[in-house]
Amino acid sequence: MKRILALTLPVLLGLMVAGPVLAGAKPKATDAKAAAKPAGKMDKGAEVSKNGPVKGAIAGKMFTVAARGGDVKVDGSKAKVRDASGKFAKFDAIKPGMMVTVKGTMDGETLKAADIQLPKGKSGGDKGAMPGAAPKKGGKPAPVTPK
Repeated sequence: MKRILALTLPVLLGLMVAGPVLAGAKPKATDAKAAAKPAGKMDKGAEVSKNGPVKGAIAGKMFTVAARGGDVKVDGSKAKVRDASGKFAKFDAIKPGMMVTVKGTMDGETLKAADIQLPKGKSGGDKGAMPGAAPKKGGKPAPVTPK
């Protein structure tokens, strides 16, 4: 019995002394900075990349991307538009509903685009369909070759 008390007494005393010290630990500096900024707002000039479909009609060189975290207004007036292979494309190639990746800087609520990346197919149609795949409804069936 004396051995058990001799071993547990120092452990309990150590926990009593260390407990308040550990409980009153200060938060890390990164936690304090993250808590100070609202989650949905971006600093002016912060570089961002947004991915999502073009939402609604395109007015001039302004459009909206339905990105994760909320819709983002995009100003594409000074942007370089590129297709999936990296070649330059015309701004007119951007259509409503098309998936795009926009990179640029935030200016308040507007993303000033520097680069706009387009998907593989120009209209996102069935150009990327696998060879030998079943045709879409109303399409022509694949020719049958005799054996």
